[in-house]
Amino acid sequence: MLSLFQVINLEYKNYTVFTHFQVPFSTNQQYYLAVNDADHGIQYHHFINDAQQIVDPVLSFNNDNVSYYNRIHKDHEECIFSKESSPVEFLPNLTAYDHLQQTTLNNQIVEHFRQFGSYETDTSGLTFAANSTLQNDFFCQMQNGVCVPIRWELRGRSNFDSHQDYYLLEFTHFTTEVDDKYLKPMNDCKQTTPRKHHPLQFIRNNANQFQNINVLNEINKNEHFTFKVAPNKFINNEPLQRKPKRLHEPDLPECIIDPVPLPKQLDWRIRGGVNYVQDQVFCGSCWTFATMGMLESRINIMQQQNNKNEPLIKLSEQSIVDCFWDEHPADSFLKSQGCEGGQPDYAIQWLKGLPGFALAENYPYFGQNDYCKMEKFTFNKYAIDQTCKVPKTVEALKLALLSGPVAITVDVISSFTFYTGGVYNDPDCKSDFELLDHNVVCVGWGVDAEFGEYWIVRNSWSSNWGIDGYIYISTQNNICGVLTDASYVTLKTK
Repeated sequence: MLSLFQVINLEYKNYTVFTHFQVPFSTNQQYYLAVNDADHGIQYHHFINDAQQIVDPVLSFNNDNVSYYNRIHKDHEECIFSKESSPVEFLPNLTAYDHLQQTTLNNQIVEHFRQFGSYETDTSGLTFAANSTLQNDFFCQMQNGVCVPIRWELRGRSNFDSHQDYYLLEFTHFTTEVDDKYLKPMNDCKQTTPRKHHPLQFIRNNANQFQNINVLNEINKNEHFTFKVAPNKFINNEPLQRKPKRLHEPDLPECIIDPVPLPKQLDWRIRGGVNYVQDQVFCGSCWTFATMGMLESRINIMQQQNNKNEPLIKLSEQSIVDCFWDEHPADSFLKSQGCEGGQPDYAIQWLKGLPGFALAENYPYFGQNDYCKMEKFTFNKYAIDQTCKVPKTVEALKLALLSGPVAITVDVISSFTFYTGGVYNDPDCKSDFELLDHNVVCVGWGVDAEFGEYWIVRNSWSSNWGIDGYIYISTQNNICGVLTDASYVTLKTK
């Protein structure tokens, strides 16, 4: 009798597939169509928004190492040509999986394949086991010699067994036919260096895991560090490299804050006003999370001062991704262009001129560039009165925090990326303005009995990262530039 491996082809080569991609731990979901022409080394994919419109289509000629990307820019498309391309594994190569057995899924008999692996760090001298595991389960149904994909579950179990990085792909349409209408080169494209990445390229790339594990080992052995690192969802990422330098600071007035006695510690998570930690997923939208995280927290604090029973409001990061695009010819780093990065200070100035803000319940986070929906900007109880930058001292930032969270910009290096607890004090995390490239929110400060004072910083990499989504950064020596580029707004009622 022939085995299943002898009956079916374990590699998917030519196909068209429609996928419902879900990231449950960040409450994010996306729909996309993918076309793979392995015979000619061509791939295509696009996403579908809530209005059933095609957004961000990408066409890659992998043999020629070029790609075309029709980027959504507010209300129109613009074609980007890049001399970079890399294949996307839209469906798994089942030769790397074990066939377990037949099982029942959604009342269907399906084949079950599994891939299992682990990442282990050197635990000598440590008081915990810094390791993680992965388990990928793929389900398909036999039809005419082809195992038609049904579901693909990608799991990563963290150290301490505390959570899973879980991705769920459900395939709603599959055919081995390739539709040529998607595979024609796009016209009138301007050339740029970066290329558009598909989410699966972040999840499935495992070429860098062992290099990163070695980095983690060295960090954990450093006796001068008062924090620890461990594998997380970034374990497969390429080693971080310095980004282009920022040349000009945004033109903001300096905050005028009257000195008052300061408490020993302050935490707006406990006092109320701060929403749950979110995940920007595969979009370079940290700048929108810093903007809205600071703004919505200050609105919530003002509301609760008037009425303690007032529910917290949640502003829409996606509204900035879609609707605020800005160019600064003198400094390309100051561009704001959706999922490819932006500047909170300029976004705040733009928001100041609007009649209202968009709420997340009306304008939910998508995690891709999409068409702007200005009709959703209907929350108008409050308006931005002033925006200012905080003087670069510990006392000034503490005084600013007395009235609410503050948007800050930080440097990010490997030890920051894999932070898992303690008071972060890596001196290689720089404070120079031109090196800061990640926007976050400072929500207070605390004191560790052994390692001293730290800033409480909210990230946008999900609550599974760091300490429930937060990192505690030492207040000494301006680690990571917490003091370098801090700003906030004052509000007024309408």
